[in-house]
Amino acid sequence: MIAKHKFLDLPSPAPTMRTAAWAVTDFLDAAINLCRTETSSTQLRLYFYAVTVAGWRKLRSSILRWHKSANNRAITAYIGTDHALTDADAVEAMQRDGIEVRLMRHYTGTFHPKVIWFSGKTSSTILAGSNNLTEDGLANNIEFASVTKIAKADINLLRWHEEIHKASELATPQLLKSYRTEKEKHGAKRAKISQGGTFTWSMRTSGKKKPKSSTTSRGQRITKVSSGELILEIMPRETSDEGRQVQIPLDAAQRFFGLGSDVGSSIQLTLENMFTKEQRSLTLTHNKNSTARLSISELEYRSRPCVLVFQRTRKQQKYIFEIVRQAIDPSRFSELLDLCKQKPPKRRWKL
Repeated sequence: MIAKHKFLDLPSPAPTMRTAAWAVTDFLDAAINLCRTETSSTQLRLYFYAVTVAGWRKLRSSILRWHKSANNRAITAYIGTDHALTDADAVEAMQRDGIEVRLMRHYTGTFHPKVIWFSGKTSSTILAGSNNLTEDGLANNIEFASVTKIAKADINLLRWHEEIHKASELATPQLLKSYRTEKEKHGAKRAKISQGGTFTWSMRTSGKKKPKSSTTSRGQRITKVSSGELILEIMPRETSDEGRQVQIPLDAAQRFFGLGSDVGSSIQLTLENMFTKEQRSLTLTHNKNSTARLSISELEYRSRPCVLVFQRTRKQQKYIFEIVRQAIDPSRFSELLDLCKQKPPKRRWKL
């Protein structure tokens, strides 16, 4: 049974952007007010996609005041690393202030919540919005937030928290050093070239069970893949606008799609997106430079690094394709690339 919700009236709510013609609950003012009024709460949980030093400073004094007002209070922060927006310095600052900080590590997708949860024995109060724990998110952007008071956290909310907790780990010095180093390298790469790709921390996994595998006589593990699949690495830069046109190695195009061996030969393919079910008819042509090309509209540069997985269907010349992004499913992305025999800078692929 879902608990009944009661909305709180905030005193003099202010808009996040005061120049707008309309006003919404100000996340920052609401958080400061709740730190003052939530006297019965014993646990404070922070869930944020990103945190910066400047953002933490705006809430720091109010949160620490709440923390020190009673002896039995605890604060836990669940912080994401997606897209390298979080500052390692901010995490360390929160730890110095006595907050337990946990970094998100084992999950699929993007960790994107912006939630503050005051939890007590008799009730909970939740502040949720679009605001990140950054200076822009708290002070400059047009955002939206709301405050909800519930008598008892229902099973769905508790399960949501438990899954997040299991997907996180304490922010140790070793983890922070790893994240900081990789973030700096990613920033240097983006500054050097116009398309640096999406940041994915190497310590992050999908949190899924590994697929069944067999072992060779030398002890090497082999992940099983269907014989009706083509795994194709998408290079950092592809031809055409936004990199949507993919160059497929001729050997793969001939063996998997059945493309002819003569230059100029072509075949009609029907491709279906595995998730959206959208279908499109495309022409695959044998080019002079020993490649074949397909245009996949979903392959924008911000999707990189990624691999394409094509699957045969029972219908002739119809294939289902899936884009596996490192930023969304890092474990599967790595496993698929490991199956390929080629080594960079060559394009990796496997039938």
